Amino acid sequence: MAGPELTFAGTYLRHIGALLPPEEVSAWLAAAGLDEATLDDGALTLSLNAFAGLMLDGMARTQEPALGLFLGERLIARTHGFVGYAALNSRSLREVIEVLERFVPVRFSILTVAHEIHADELRLTVTPAIPLGLVTRPLLEAVLMSIRNVLDAVSLGAFEVRALAFSFPAPEYAALARDLVGTAVRY
Repeated sequence: MAGPELTFAGTYLRHIGALLPPEEVSAWLAAAGLDEATLDDGALTLSLNAFAGLMLDGMARTQEPALGLFLGERLIARTHGFVGYAALNSRSLREVIEVLERFVPVRFSILTVAHEIHADELRLTVTPAIPLGLVTRPLLEAVLMSIRNVLDAVSLGAFEVRALAFSFPAPEYAALARDLVGTAVRY
């Protein structure tokens, strides 16, 4: 079974490809039955297995286990099309959170977003809607880094992200994660 169908804008693959050695991009895409024209396809549909294969192959080709973090670092608000536009035009942090909760699952049908308020802390939770296997860690790292970028852009740096927390064991690059995120990272 190929897994659930996901709709990805070609720009997400373009960002993964930009992290690969340039001479590897064509072979990376070809291994998934794609070509470089795919990177311009704004309505590209990939199965979960195809996406997972591209992400994991990208990690292997770069020999970078933190590829998800580096990908998320590149994904600024305007990378996300209408979702980024809606977030950037929100009038309050509450509206941004509502946009994320409503539309992240539209962009990534395999994820859900919810928030909770605990005292003076807003906790935004991104959860896989289905088991994601080996691609769970890099995908969640990319998504959480990207959400952090969106929150920074909308608040013009006035909103403090105190920590990113992941529900998997600390990877060997945990210190790098803390440096890239610029705040505490919990595992």
